[in-house]
Amino acid sequence: MMFNILRAEYIKLKGSQFVAIMIIITLGPLFNGISVASKLREIDDKVNAVEAIYDFSIQGYTMIILPTIIILIFLINMREERINGGIKEVLTLPVTKKQVYFSKLIVGVLLVALSLFSFFIVLVGAAFLQNSIMISSVGLVMLRMIKIFLVSLGIIGIQFYLSINYESVTVPLGLGFCFLIPSFFISSSDYSILYPWGYMSTINNSVGMDLSNILMIIISIIIFCSVSILGYIKFRKTDIC
Repeated sequence: MMFNILRAEYIKLKGSQFVAIMIIITLGPLFNGISVASKLREIDDKVNAVEAIYDFSIQGYTMIILPTIIILIFLINMREERINGGIKEVLTLPVTKKQVYFSKLIVGVLLVALSLFSFFIVLVGAAFLQNSIMISSVGLVMLRMIKIFLVSLGIIGIQFYLSINYESVTVPLGLGFCFLIPSFFISSSDYSILYPWGYMSTINNSVGMDLSNILMIIISIIIFCSVSILGYIKFRKTDIC
């Protein structure tokens, strides 16, 4: 039954323009990176296009675009469900609140992964078209994208909790951006480990897997699991019908 719910979510997303818009927004920062990398290669053809495109694109993506996408994914999805009575309709079927709750969480996580994957694929493709691609650099960027995804889980959990448990869009939207703004200053400071909202920006240029990276990933996973469980408990007690 969980598979059927996920399939229904996929059909709804396929019929909307949200995924296409999300991907377009995702690729926005890459245009700057591609342009700068192209100019650098005109000056020196030994410039590594993969790293150049990444370096001049990733900060805008992890600091503004990706957090915004995470906020909007759950906000828009749950807003549409409440307007159209989608959750009430689903709960008239032989499904549990647990299945509904976690299916929507899974869809949100997959959409965030799709954004990161799209960023990675277009980056590598652009570097290939510039005839400057190194396997080692591709591997390094792939590792960074995986780490960005893992540290984004905490924010995903929080935004999903806010979006599914509060009917007013001002709560997830307002709190989401209120938490986002301080990350502009904290992510590059010595206190970045204390502010999970800035983890995506902090970790985006790290090399390898040092202790701070591991701590950020662990903290993010703990937040994701804890908030998701608390959110489910609250959602289960809510009288939707």
